[in-house]
Amino acid sequence: MFKAGIMSMQRIANYGSFLQAYGLKSMLENLGCDVQFVDYHPGEVLAPPERRTTGGVKFRKVIEIIQMKAPWRHKIQYLKYKKNYAANYYPYLGISDEKNYAPDLDLLIIGSDEVFNCLQSNPNVGFAPELFGEGQHAKTVITYAASFGNTTEEKLKQYGLEEKITPWLANFQAISVRDANSGIIIRSLTGKEPEYHLDPVLTYDFLNRCSGIPKEIPESNYMLLYGYSGRFTEGECAAIRAYARERRLQIFCLGGYRSAAIGLSTVRRLP
Repeated sequence: MFKAGIMSMQRIANYGSFLQAYGLKSMLENLGCDVQFVDYHPGEVLAPPERRTTGGVKFRKVIEIIQMKAPWRHKIQYLKYKKNYAANYYPYLGISDEKNYAPDLDLLIIGSDEVFNCLQSNPNVGFAPELFGEGQHAKTVITYAASFGNTTEEKLKQYGLEEKITPWLANFQAISVRDANSGIIIRSLTGKEPEYHLDPVLTYDFLNRCSGIPKEIPESNYMLLYGYSGRFTEGECAAIRAYARERRLQIFCLGGYRSAAIGLSTVRRLP
């Protein structure tokens, strides 16, 4: 059987990271591939966080959840979700606590998610050359819907990474990105025009193919709210509330709670 590997953010305790990883794995399996997830070694954090913070990553995450505008029972439920993330979600991806580095594969797909975001402050990622295809044992190495996130070409120049990552990017047999910023960087550094593809969260048919969808989701009269906490402006939240009320829609929040949901008794959080 054709052996395909995915190197992504599959170990990041985040609903978006899980959904894109599960979606891509499922689509490859539907094509008849034997799929496994491949790990990378987190690299050095080169860019300091934009905000001065104290304590470790877990401590800061707890503080962030406590400060969320949501009922306490929702906060406690969300903390439990984070604490039990690996036990609940790793089995869906077929991964365990044991890491899988550089296996022999027919194909390695790096992506989707922000696999090229090498200047983020998350110590679980950092500047990791493996995410650019270095040191892999696959016959073919490509990307799918990869993203540089908030790493821009100007930031790459600022930290002296432009010359380092250019040959790595040039070594990919094919490059697919999901956003304009990533496309600009690829085109500027390699002279090649990348393919643009949707994130697996938007391409995989979760509702009709995934057996793990909660049974309580109705067939109609609902809307899914997908995005990080704090990323919606007050104006956007007001528009979401108005849209839901006008159409009498139940709001389901993926992975967390949003201020758009405050005041609506129909809000639910999906695990």
